[in-house]
Amino acid sequence: MTNSISRRTVVRIVSFVLAAMSVMAGIAIYQYTQAQRYYATIEYSYQRALSDLNDSLASISTELEKGVYSATAQQMSHLSANLWKNASVAKTSLSSLPVTDLNMSATYKFLSQVGEYAMSLSKKMASGQELTAEEQESLVKLRDYSEGLSESMATITQDMYNSQMDIHELANLAKTLDNQNSDDIPWVISGFQKMEDSFEGYPTLIYDGPFSDHIMQKESQLLKTMDKVDRNTAAQTAAKLLGCDVDKLKDESDENSNIPSYSFEYDGGVISITQNGGMVSYILRSREITETKVKAEEAVKAAQKYLNDLGFTSMKESYYETSNGICTVNFAYEQDGVIVYPDLIKVSVALDNCDILSMDARGYIMSHTTRNVGTKISQEEASKSVSNLLTIESCYKAIIPTDGENEVLCYEFRTKGSNDEDVFVYVNAQTGAEEEILMILKGEDGILVK
Repeated sequence: MTNSISRRTVVRIVSFVLAAMSVMAGIAIYQYTQAQRYYATIEYSYQRALSDLNDSLASISTELEKGVYSATAQQMSHLSANLWKNASVAKTSLSSLPVTDLNMSATYKFLSQVGEYAMSLSKKMASGQELTAEEQESLVKLRDYSEGLSESMATITQDMYNSQMDIHELANLAKTLDNQNSDDIPWVISGFQKMEDSFEGYPTLIYDGPFSDHIMQKESQLLKTMDKVDRNTAAQTAAKLLGCDVDKLKDESDENSNIPSYSFEYDGGVISITQNGGMVSYILRSREITETKVKAEEAVKAAQKYLNDLGFTSMKESYYETSNGICTVNFAYEQDGVIVYPDLIKVSVALDNCDILSMDARGYIMSHTTRNVGTKISQEEASKSVSNLLTIESCYKAIIPTDGENEVLCYEFRTKGSNDEDVFVYVNAQTGAEEEILMILKGEDGILVK
């Protein structure tokens, strides 16, 4: 018996196939249209970022020009605020452009420093001090660099608009840069390179801010006068602390950081011993903790005893936090009744059996030295800088770090707010200025600050 397909069935099949093809074509057109819209949206955001970068760099140049001739604290405060704002916009705009394959580190550094440096000068003038000749010279140099940067960016922006080149193409051009001869580098890439190269001879800026050059140059106050120990001596210290024989240690890569150290590993535990002085820099162990049997108070006592056994005496517990069965305790050094917060050591304790899982003394090692703790104003005078909405409960002397990793001697007023919250207020013990306010959060997970 011969099977045959009727004409009606054939028509139905053909109609179905055509309908399916129409649907697929419609989907393809829709997806293509959506992709084009997405491309256009991203391109618009790139164009906006390019325009914002150009405008903000021009504003930075103008504000620095004014800053060079500013003679009053009020005017410098206004200019520094504008510089800070425009530098932030410029950094955000630059990071939004597809230039990640280009090395723009010098440009980023300039944008990170210029606002902070001006702000630090503004604070200095507001306190009644005059700018030094070196600081004025640095302002002039920053102005000169900003003018060159602004001019280069204006040229790039105008050329891109004239050529009608999509900014999307920047990413592809940047990726091929390593394969280009210097004479064949696309003009838009060479424009960004010119911006970056213009920072040759850029001045060293030392000020109180997180991007200050002194931070990268910082060396350990504690270790710089200590003699260097060899790896064998460091290995003996490491083996003792990890509870194993020296021949069981595995050498890890040495640390060539601000704290040069020898590193060792044993049974999943890592330890770092400083090359100068042979001090333990940090210890890190890792294991799973399935249940909590130990209270936080016991963990704090165990951490304190551990530090004492290591020779870190005069350490005072400040805050602690519990998470995933681990209690991490922050300790600060105490000198003559003054809490020295930069001399920080962190200890993590397992809450199942009080084992020490980690200890990090790098903050202490970098900062520890003998401080001058003399004050110029009394506690009573300093208390006048505390808000009348706060009730002072106690007061201590404390040294706190600044954003630029400098230090300030303060009166630490521990107070209660209007809603019974715990508030710590730090008042400069030399000037009476309010330096910092911290909110103390007490809960089941520990004592934290924000």
